[in-house]
Amino acid sequence: MLNGNFEQNPWKQTVELLERLSHVSKFSFSSVLSSHGESAARRKAASKVRNYRDAAIEVLESLSSRTVTISWRDPTMCNYPAQTWERGVAKRSGSCAISQIPIRRGDIVFRPRGGGRFRPANANAMIHATEVERVCPELSAA
Repeated sequence: MLNGNFEQNPWKQTVELLERLSHVSKFSFSSVLSSHGESAARRKAASKVRNYRDAAIEVLESLSSRTVTISWRDPTMCNYPAQTWERGVAKRSGSCAISQIPIRRGDIVFRPRGGGRFRPANANAMIHATEVERVCPELSAA
């Protein structure tokens, strides 16, 4: 067995083996290993400062003056081909998931609509309203 430890858990063994065999520089399996078993509070805090550059985000259509449908595809996190996002006021500072422009508390943004019992994986993401209005100009009057 790896590291001579026969009582090591299978998940850790798999990740260590993949890391040894991998020559991928962008993705580190150590980060997966270190996040396995991480506390929910720590994961939640980390997701608030997440960078969404790996996500392919596309505004599909305007549903109403306050809602749009967005396609969100992120190979590292989630895939929502038609997710409803709502216009609202930013409750915290951050950055736009599409353009990475700064978002200040109080700015008008779009956020994923809550999913009842389950929060979407991208629940902390925000898109600045100007980015959505660029694609759906009819929303700029709202």
